Amino acid sequence: MLSSSSSVPLTIRNESDEETDTDSDGTDSDKRDLKNLTFDEYVDGDAVRVDGGDDEETPDYNDDEVNVEAERDKQGSRLIIEEINKMKAEYSERYHKIRPENKWKLPSGKFAEDILYEYTLNLEYESYLHSFIIDTSDETIMNLFNDLDRHHINTYNILPEPQVDDKLLDFLLRYREKTPQGLRKLINAGIDLPSYDSQRDFDYHYIHEVFSHLLPRYELRPNDYTNSHLEGWFKTNIWSVIVDCCLLDVVNSEFIRGEGCSRASGQRKNKGRKSSEVRKILGRKCDGTGIRDTR
Repeated sequence: MLSSSSSVPLTIRNESDEETDTDSDGTDSDKRDLKNLTFDEYVDGDAVRVDGGDDEETPDYNDDEVNVEAERDKQGSRLIIEEINKMKAEYSERYHKIRPENKWKLPSGKFAEDILYEYTLNLEYESYLHSFIIDTSDETIMNLFNDLDRHHINTYNILPEPQVDDKLLDFLLRYREKTPQGLRKLINAGIDLPSYDSQRDFDYHYIHEVFSHLLPRYELRPNDYTNSHLEGWFKTNIWSVIVDCCLLDVVNSEFIRGEGCSRASGQRKNKGRKSSEVRKILGRKCDGTGIRDTR
């Protein structure tokens, strides 16, 4: 067995528990035959033992290829560092443009933006914190604030839950049919309203349209709801009618699908990517953003 390190000489010990034979001249036979051992490979900190015998051909290493790979890794690291520094500079610039009177002053007397800035400036990756967003479900972020401030953040400007009209709730419960045939009969009957107002009665139209859209797929392709699909399939065939359409009656609002990928996250995630044949990993990307103009 062989053992070695950068500071300890290479030593060899007989793997047998028995004592080694000693020749008449007092020399261990194992040690005497060491000149017949050959070593194909030596790894820093480790040695590889190869039995004596015919010499084996060692592979040739192309120094140019090694240098190219090393240089490519260096360039990738430099790009990542540049992106991180650029992100930090842009974040710092946005922070210093915030006027004190526009900051959120907490009960402790501290400003929420100051606390977030002090923590976020040292992050080596892109985060929602760079947009001064507080995720109240993130314990790490909420622990940046004391108990009094945390309570204030969690309760400040919370809108009451919307109340559902009993008539609308009864209309929704009508669609709890157990068979496609029963649901089809209900859908074909339409919306039973004496007079329809597009703004006042939109919720009735929305409920009816969702079931009207989903039922034909179940009738014609029942396995579609159990088969595996890519994310884009669900966005187009399911969530578009459920999520996107429900905001039509919200004045001055828009739901935008997708967003631009994060360049900094993309660079960081692909640091070890060496071949263009390997699919590039994208940065953080949300499914959609709801925007409302309150002006």
